[in-house]
Amino acid sequence: MYGFYGKAEIKKIELLSLVVVAGGGELYEKSLRRIFHHFSPIRKSLIEQLSYTFPSEQSLMAFVIYGFAVFVLVRHSKRLWVPTLVPIAAILILLLIAISRFYLSIQYPSDIAAGYVFGGVWLGLNVLLLETFRLMKGITL
Repeated sequence: MYGFYGKAEIKKIELLSLVVVAGGGELYEKSLRRIFHHFSPIRKSLIEQLSYTFPSEQSLMAFVIYGFAVFVLVRHSKRLWVPTLVPIAAILILLLIAISRFYLSIQYPSDIAAGYVFGGVWLGLNVLLLETFRLMKGITL
């Protein structure tokens, strides 16, 4: 039941949510990086400051984008296997991203883990807001 909203309006709302999740995630990550860099007890040279990677931007954004895609797919799927298989595939992809970044010595494990944790916080907040908006507007599926 879509209430006063049709399928096209639902898609617009979810597309706008994706833009907010991705764009806001970038700003969120940059803000976190500045905060953690500012409060770092060790003052580093300019070169080391430019390569400051806590939390991992790639890990955070991968978690947010893949997580939102999984949320939308699971929410709208009518097939029984999607709510099981899609999250498992996303977790596997995120695990492979983490292993590759660590194996290639691009980032520390703590940077990657922090990216996933902060990405989870951002994604959870946005999903909560989207579902609250849906409840307020009477949009159900």
